[in-house]
Amino acid sequence: MDEMIALVLATVLLNGVFDAVVVAWLAGRRSQKALERWIRSAAEGDEKSQETLNQLAMFFLSWMGSAQIKTGRKVKVPDGEPDEKGNVGVREVDEVLTPMDLMSRTLSTYIINKFKGQAGGTKAQLGRILQEEAAELSPSGLSPAALLALSKGKLGPAIAEVGMPFLLNKLNKKQENIGSGGGTGNW
Repeated sequence: MDEMIALVLATVLLNGVFDAVVVAWLAGRRSQKALERWIRSAAEGDEKSQETLNQLAMFFLSWMGSAQIKTGRKVKVPDGEPDEKGNVGVREVDEVLTPMDLMSRTLSTYIINKFKGQAGGTKAQLGRILQEEAAELSPSGLSPAALLALSKGKLGPAIAEVGMPFLLNKLNKKQENIGSGGGTGNW
C-alpha cells in the first residue's frame, strides 16, 4: 500500500512540474510578443506608449544611480578627525556600490583583461603595444608621465593619452549633429 501512495505522489508531483513549465513557457511567449507590440507602437508614434516607455527608462536610470548593492568586500574609511600628530584612525566598512558603479567596474576590468589577453597577458607586452599605438597616433609618443606610469604597470594614463584624442575628435564631429533629440548619433 505504501508503494502505491509513493507512486501516486510522484505522479502528481511530476504532473505539477510539467504543468508549471508549460504554463510558464506559454506565458513567456505571450509576454514577449506583447512587449514587442508595445515597443513597436512606441516607435511608430503612439504617445501613450512613448510616455510609458519614457517613464520606465527614467525609473531605470534613477535606479541605476541610486540603488545600493553590498559587494561583500570591506573598504577602509577615515574614522573621525586627525589627532595632534595628524594621524587619522581607519575603520573597515562594507563596500556599497550603485549598479552603475558595479557595472563600470566590471566593464573596465573586462576591457583591461581583453587587452592583456591579446598581448599575451604580460604587462611588458601590453606596454610595448600601447607605446607603438601612441607613436602611430602622435609624433611625440606618450608623455614622460604616462611612460613612467606604464613602466610601473599602471595603464590608465597611457590609455587616456591614446584614446582621448580619438574620443574628443568623435565628440567634436557629433556636436554638429546634436538636435532636440538628445544627440543620438552613431559612433
